[in-house]
Amino acid sequence: MELRNEPNVRQEQRLVRILIASTVLTIILGGTFLFMGNFLPTSDIHAASNSPNTYYISGSVSNSKVKSAFEDCVDGDTIIIEKKLTVNKESDELKNTDVIIIIDGSEMYWTAKKSFYFGAGSKILLRNGGEITVKKGSCNKDAAIYFGSTKKVSCDGDEADLTFDEVNSAGGVQASGVTALPVELIRFETKREDRFVVLNWATASELNNSHFDIERSSDGETWQKIATVPGNGNSQKIITYQYEDQTAELGKILYYRLKQNDFDGVFEYSYVRMVSDKIEAGTTLTSVYPNPVDKFLNVKIEDYGTYQILLIDQSGQIITQTQTTDNLTTLITSEYKTGIYFVTIQNDRIKESHKIVIKH
Repeated sequence: MELRNEPNVRQEQRLVRILIASTVLTIILGGTFLFMGNFLPTSDIHAASNSPNTYYISGSVSNSKVKSAFEDCVDGDTIIIEKKLTVNKESDELKNTDVIIIIDGSEMYWTAKKSFYFGAGSKILLRNGGEITVKKGSCNKDAAIYFGSTKKVSCDGDEADLTFDEVNSAGGVQASGVTALPVELIRFETKREDRFVVLNWATASELNNSHFDIERSSDGETWQKIATVPGNGNSQKIITYQYEDQTAELGKILYYRLKQNDFDGVFEYSYVRMVSDKIEAGTTLTSVYPNPVDKFLNVKIEDYGTYQILLIDQSGQIITQTQTTDNLTTLITSEYKTGIYFVTIQNDRIKESHKIVIKH
C-alpha cells in the first residue's frame, strides 16, 4: 500500500513561501529607510559640532526648525544668531536649559509683547554690533528676558533690573547682571628662531584680563609654566603680545599653550601650538573640522610656514586652491554639492590629506 502525505507537503511549502516573502519585505523596507536616512534633505538649522553643540539659527521663534533646535539643546550648548531672530511669540523651550546665546552682527528682534525664557545659568553675548531690539511702539515690560524664573531684562526696564539698551551697551547679560565677551584670542603662533622659540598672539577684545601664563610641554600632556605676561584689563581693540622662550631645547618637539587669567581667578586655556626642528615620521600636523561639514570648514595647522590647501572631489579635480601662512584657515563649502571630498595641505616639508563629507 502506498502512503501519501500531500496535505503536509503543501502546508510546508506555504510556510516556506511566507518565510521568503517576509524576508524580502524586510530587506526592501530596510533599504528604503537607509536610503531615506542618507539622501533626504535635513534641516538648515543644525549643530555644527558634537558635545557641546553649536546651533546657527535665524527666522522666528515660532518657526518649527528654530523650536526643534531649542528642544535639542542641552546644558553647555551654544546658539549663534547669525541673522535676525524675531521674537513674535512667547518662547520657553529653553527655560530649563543653560545655554550661551551669541548675537553675532545681527539682532534678536521683538515684534510682540512676549517673554523669552532661558535657563538660570545661561548667558547672552553680543559681538560684531549684535543687539537686542524691539519693533517701534512695542517697548514695554512684557517684551522681556527671563533667566529661569527671574525676570532680568525688559525693554523699558519695568519689573526688571535692566533695559534692552543697557544690555546692548554692556555687551551681554546673565542672571547675575550685565556681562560681555571674555578675552577673545584671534591669533596664537609659535616659531623657532635660531636657538629660541618666539610666541606671538593677539586679542580682539579683553574683559577683566589679568595676565597670561605661558606653559610648555615636551609630550603634550605634562605642562610647566615658563613665564607670565601681563594682560590689558579691559579693551575693545586688537592688542598683540610676544614672548621669547630662550630655554627651549633644540632637536625636540615642544608644545605651547596660553593660560589666560582673570582678576577674579577664573582662567581659560588656549589651543596648543607645536614647534619642531624636524618633522618626525607619523607626526600629524594638520586637522580639519567639523566633519561632516555644511557651510564652513576649518583647516588647522600645528606648525608654521606657507601652505597650499587643496579641496579635491572624488574624480581628482581640484575644486579650490588656497595659499596661506595662517595656522587656522576657514573654507566656505556651502556652494559645493553634497558628497565626499579630500582636503590636502602641503608645502616643501609636509603633505597631509583628509577625507571629508560635505552635507547640506
